[in-house]
Amino acid sequence: MTRLRTLRVTGHRGAMGYMPENTLASYRRAVADGVDEVELDLRLSKDGEVVLMHDADVDRTTDGHGAVADLTLAELRRLDAGNGERVPTLGEAIDAVDVTILAEIKADDAVAALRRILTGRPDLRRRIQPMSFHARHLTPLLAEFDDLRCALLADAGSDQLVERAVGLGVAWIGVGWKGTSPELISRAHDRGLEYCLWPAPTSVEVDRARAWGADGVTTDYPANVIPALAVGDRAAAGSGPPRGLGSATRTMPGERSVRGERSAREVPDSVEERP
Repeated sequence: MTRLRTLRVTGHRGAMGYMPENTLASYRRAVADGVDEVELDLRLSKDGEVVLMHDADVDRTTDGHGAVADLTLAELRRLDAGNGERVPTLGEAIDAVDVTILAEIKADDAVAALRRILTGRPDLRRRIQPMSFHARHLTPLLAEFDDLRCALLADAGSDQLVERAVGLGVAWIGVGWKGTSPELISRAHDRGLEYCLWPAPTSVEVDRARAWGADGVTTDYPANVIPALAVGDRAAAGSGPPRGLGSATRTMPGERSVRGERSAREVPDSVEERP
């Protein structure tokens, strides 16, 4: 479905404000609420399956105990991830929803596994956008796939972050509100980067992100923010193309910006990670 929006909306770990995070029910709820994308977290099980879990251990989000890396897929399957939901694999999430998937790489060993998936399924490079706080997770993927949109994540915005992202060759940055300003977003756009903000739990943050010229927001509560966003877009409907839809250098989910060769400069591996 085509949406005329000034911002794209990402469901954080699905719709984790309403449903158990990183479960198929959460992703489906986010899509039903109208998101453009769902965000999820990649880790590897003991037997090498790409599973979806934010934390390094299962203690917080399931009825089990132990590190994800120490449990086989079968052992993970036996856990209750909330409301009877099971720990899903990336493949199951791909089949469960039909929107863009923002795949945050949480563990070093998940990089090679994701690379194999994207090599074996070239069509998924139009649907999956890898993200990380760590340059080392993105560098091999960007080197391998010219048609892959990746994002560098950071808790706070800065000109240094923009330069790191440009040097790395990502398409966009996902940033917290700290350090972010309309002027910084404009400078990122001038450097060929899209700028997406989190968190956006209410229409207040959505309105601010839109006024500042951001390209997207990530929310735990898509049903709260999407109706407000639609109202704002209808109110702005006669004022010309929404920001981000009329530019030759801006892309929507699933597309890749056309830019020159990536810089060969050294890029710091990581920025401070959100909790």
